[in-house]
Amino acid sequence: MKKIIMAACVAVSLTAFAGLALADKDHKSIPKTAVSLEQAIKAVTDKYPGRVVEAELEAEDGKTEYEITVVSNSGESREYTVDAQSGQVSEDKEAAKHEGSHKK
Repeated sequence: MKKIIMAACVAVSLTAFAGLALADKDHKSIPKTAVSLEQAIKAVTDKYPGRVVEAELEAEDGKTEYEITVVSNSGESREYTVDAQSGQVSEDKEAAKHEGSHKK
């Protein structure tokens, strides 16, 4: 009886781990970058002073870049992109104007 229970437990465990292994195939790994998040934030704030409210790494269409949102002292929110390989900063678009809503 113990052998049957043990065999059933092993079978259930193996089935559960196999499901996790298959699910992990859909998981995307973090791409390698030449520029760290800290370096990207510094590159943006050196050119465009303000408070960073959001920063994330995006990988789309074979291109990896950081998207960084900065709120200026006047309350204007802007998004910048930093190429994760070259470190080149470009203004993406005006995210929104917030008159003092992000100020503390």
